[in-house]
Amino acid sequence: MTPAPGWYDPYRARWLAAPDAGSVRVPALEGRLCADLPSREAASSDWGQVVRGLPSAVLHPASASDIASMVRFCRSLGIRIGARGQAHTMHGHAQVAGGVAIDMRSLNRIHSITPGHASVDAGVIWRDLLRVTVAQGFTPPVLTDYLALSVGGTLSVGGLNGTTFRHGMQVDHVRELEVITGEGDVLTCSMSQHRDLFEAVLGGLGQCAIIARASVALMPAPARARVFDMAYPDLGALLADFRTLLFDARFGYVQALLPALPAGGFNYILQGVSFDDAGTRGDAALLHELDFVPGGVEKRETGYFDFCDRVTATQIEIGAAGHWNLPHPWIDVFVPERHARRYIDGVLSELTFSDVPDFPCLIYGFRKSRLTRPLPRTPGDEVFFLFDVLRTTDPARIAQAVAGNRRFYEDAVSLGGGFYPVSAVPLTQEDWQRHFGAAYEPLARAKSRYDPAGILTPGPGIFG
Repeated sequence: MTPAPGWYDPYRARWLAAPDAGSVRVPALEGRLCADLPSREAASSDWGQVVRGLPSAVLHPASASDIASMVRFCRSLGIRIGARGQAHTMHGHAQVAGGVAIDMRSLNRIHSITPGHASVDAGVIWRDLLRVTVAQGFTPPVLTDYLALSVGGTLSVGGLNGTTFRHGMQVDHVRELEVITGEGDVLTCSMSQHRDLFEAVLGGLGQCAIIARASVALMPAPARARVFDMAYPDLGALLADFRTLLFDARFGYVQALLPALPAGGFNYILQGVSFDDAGTRGDAALLHELDFVPGGVEKRETGYFDFCDRVTATQIEIGAAGHWNLPHPWIDVFVPERHARRYIDGVLSELTFSDVPDFPCLIYGFRKSRLTRPLPRTPGDEVFFLFDVLRTTDPARIAQAVAGNRRFYEDAVSLGGGFYPVSAVPLTQEDWQRHFGAAYEPLARAKSRYDPAGILTPGPGIFG
C-alpha cells in the first residue's frame, strides 16, 4: 500500500511520504489523503467523460474539520481544491487538475430526521435519505429522478425533477448549511445568517464554499403512486396539455419522455403521476379533457419509494448492455414556453437513435413563481421548460457531440433560455457572465469575500 503523504514540496509541486528540503508538513487529518495514481485517476473524470483533469491528491475527509484544514493548507500554497460527490456532471465541473479533489462520499452520515427536516452530510445520496425518511412517513418535497446523487452535489447546481413545477427546486427547501469557505472557515449559513453566502452556495457550483452538511425540508410522504403514460401524436399537442397540467396541478409529478425510435423519429409520452392515497380523484378525473391519442394511455401503480427509485432498473439494464460506462455528453437547456415547440422540434430533427440509444429525451415544466433562490439561473417567463438530450456516445464521437451541444446552447440563449450547469457545453468566462446575468455581480462579490485566493472549484472556469 502506498503510504499517505505527510509532506508537500511546493517547489516541485509534489506530495512526499517523508520530509525533504523545503517541504511543508501536511496538517493532521482524521480521514485520508491519497496521492497514488489509482486514487487520482478515479477522481479525474465524471459521468460525461468529456474532460479529464488528474488531481495531484485526493482527500477522503472524516469531518468538516478535515476539509477546513486542507483548504487552509492549500490556500497557503496556492493549490486549487474542490469537492466531488458522485461526479454526475458532464464537462469536468468537479475536477481539479493538478490540485486536491475532495471525495465527499466519506461524509455520508444522516444526523437527524424530524417531522419538518433532515440534517445530513453532503456526501449522503438521496436514495439513502429517502429510504430512511419514507420509513418514518416523510419525504423531501423535491428529489432527483436518479437518486444515486449526493445531497451536496445537487444543492450546488439546483436539484429538480417532475415535482418542481409544484414545489420548486431542491435548493428552495434548504433551511441551513454548514460550509467551508475558501479561507478554511467553517460557517453556518441560512437566510438569517451569512445570507449572501447561503444564496451564493445554493446553485453556485462550489465557487464560494464547500457544503459539508445541510438541513433540508421534509413533508408527509405518500404511500403509493399512480402512473399514467399518455401517448401524443406530436410535440405541439403534448406541450399544450403539459401547460394545462402545470396550472391545474391534478398530478403531483409531470414530465415528458421522448424516446428515439430505431427506424427514425420519436415517441411523445406525457407522464403524470398521482400521489393521492385517498383516491379523491379517480382515473377519469385525472385524464379529463387531455388530448392524448385515443386509447394511448398506460397505467400502473407502485409504491412511492419504488417510483422515485425507478431509474435504478434502467441503470441495471444499461449496465448489462455495456453502455453505463460510455461517455455521456448530456445537455440540459431551459427554453421559454413560447419558443419551446420550435426549439425542441429543431433539436430533435438533428438527432437519431444512435445519438440517444439508452435514455429518452426529457422535458420538465416550470413555473417561475415557485422558485425562490437567485441561483440557479432560469428564464424570466412564468412558464418555461427544461429539455434534456441524454446522449450516449462512442469516445471517437465526443467532439462532434459537444460541438452539437454548443449549437443547441447558443440557440436556446438566443431565444431567452439558458442551460442547467451540469451540461457538456464548453463556456468561456464571458459565457458565464452572460449565463448568470444580474446574479453575476453578487456571486463575484461573494467569491471575493469568501474565496479571495480563488482556489475553490476551478472546473467550470467561471472566474478563470
